[in-house]
Amino acid sequence: MSTTKPLRIVIVDDSSFVRQLLRRGLEAVGGFEIVAEASDGIAAEAVITQHRPDAVTMDVLMPMRGGLETIRAIVAVQRIPIVVVADPGASQRAFAVEALAAGAVDVFAKPKNGFTEEAARELAILLRAAARPRNTPGAFAAATPTPPRSTRITHRNVACIGIVASTGGPRTLAALLEAVKMRNVPIAIVQHTTSGFGPAFADWLGRTIGRPTPMAVDGYALRPGDIIVAPDDFHLEITSAGTVALLPPTVKERMCPSGDRLLRSIALSYGARSAGLVLTGLGADGAEGLRTIAEAGGATAVQAPETAIVAGMPNAAASRVPHASVGPVAELSAWIDQSSGR
Repeated sequence: MSTTKPLRIVIVDDSSFVRQLLRRGLEAVGGFEIVAEASDGIAAEAVITQHRPDAVTMDVLMPMRGGLETIRAIVAVQRIPIVVVADPGASQRAFAVEALAAGAVDVFAKPKNGFTEEAARELAILLRAAARPRNTPGAFAAATPTPPRSTRITHRNVACIGIVASTGGPRTLAALLEAVKMRNVPIAIVQHTTSGFGPAFADWLGRTIGRPTPMAVDGYALRPGDIIVAPDDFHLEITSAGTVALLPPTVKERMCPSGDRLLRSIALSYGARSAGLVLTGLGADGAEGLRTIAEAGGATAVQAPETAIVAGMPNAAASRVPHASVGPVAELSAWIDQSSGR
């Protein structure tokens, strides 16, 4: 019998039906205690302050005070991880992505007519990752200390850079790219998002960093300085001709878009002129692709796990690529600039 304490969760949604679905789903998975519920942002802030839960699920459109304002109010005074549960329809997509910028760690698609066992398990995984002990501000997952490694790049003729991120990625990517001055090397991004939220994320990222970050289009020829984002439910690969290839997942593939596939395609297309970077996220996507770039003689870098919101992906990548540069986001922005020869 497990002696692990259940994670204490607060559910916030103006629909009693949705709250019931989330409660039943998490209780069926096991390992969760729903300590309180709230139907609006003002009540949510009160019960979160009272109960100090391990994690919160948060609606975005609610009476009295919406989720966006509530998230800002909560993260300003207490570091409680929040997973936004939102309808992927047009009315909520933009709000959900703004919530990530405000301090939420991830977005999950709101159940409408039911909550499948698979969906409940996926939400449980997100909440468990978010609720792990935090050893530094902004790092929601404990990380094995990584020996310091230089982030000074020795490659000065990089042709294409691939970046992979998952949970916590939107804020991290915005901070990374806002500081990048480079304009002569294309960047391709895989950011794991719940299906339906990809276009809103790409639009938000572009507005935040002040540069276009469109969704990738099949057959597009990359130009210097382009920043493109993988669309929902398609793999993004870069061909040796420098064009975009969007490919559907196979039946056995669960991860789509795949960071591994993006980075492998860049390694195969550009060899020693390839570069890859793995940021915050749950799981290990990107680690094998980064290893392929390293084996091709390309440049590799990883966000320092102790600075990641969720350290799973950076830990996996740093383990598989022992000679990759490892550093915080500010150093990785400089790493990207150095790769272009600036």
